[in-house]
Amino acid sequence: MRQGIPFDWRAFAAAVTPCTVDVIASWLTAAPGEVAALRGCLSADECARADRLMSGRIRDRFVVGRGRLRHVLGELCGCPPGGVRFAVGEGGKPGLADPAGRLHFNIAHSNDLMLCAVTLDHEVGIDVEQVRQDFDYRDLARRFLAEDETRALGRLPAAQQREAFFACWTRKEAVIKATGEGVARRLDSFAVTVDPQRAAMVSADPALGRPEEWSLLPVPVPPRYQGTVAVRAPMALRLAWWPDPLPWPGL
Repeated sequence: MRQGIPFDWRAFAAAVTPCTVDVIASWLTAAPGEVAALRGCLSADECARADRLMSGRIRDRFVVGRGRLRHVLGELCGCPPGGVRFAVGEGGKPGLADPAGRLHFNIAHSNDLMLCAVTLDHEVGIDVEQVRQDFDYRDLARRFLAEDETRALGRLPAAQQREAFFACWTRKEAVIKATGEGVARRLDSFAVTVDPQRAAMVSADPALGRPEEWSLLPVPVPPRYQGTVAVRAPMALRLAWWPDPLPWPGL
């Protein structure tokens, strides 16, 4: 989707299939007029939540993220953005209020980038992280990664380890978001690959099923980010930018 060319939502929605996980990427930066327009489709609770945020930049990010999420789901559900109704599962995972609906979604954001994953018939999890240079990834790896993952990370050249850690981390976060367990599941209860170019689950406790049942799909995100979507089913990935992938803020 390029600037000046409207996104063909009708064609996009028609191509959503049970064998594809669709990821819509969006920058959370917007002009004041667009922020105000997006706020107009939020619920009263969402507006109140935005107003509690002290930082204007964080508040605008929240409004843009929720507003664009409502636009995405509204287009796919065939209702106006303000008509989308959300529910929260037992593990705190957000979903659509229609219990009979086939559409599942999950969102993640880091800095100014938001990813929204949508699937038919399958629970989905997604994570995105900015690869920060001021972040002590080694301490986090020692505390939370499985032993196989920390060993694999240590075998990589030092210059590749930071990128590999964030790739591994987004894979693990995407899995626990797909299951809806969140922090209730220990991150060392399963292991994934750390190679940024090869995403897969390599071992897991029985509750997660067989590792080969999982699709861990790297999301093609801009430089200095890592993103992964996870679904417990064979899946292909389709990525769309909305409203447009360029420019990339801060890059």
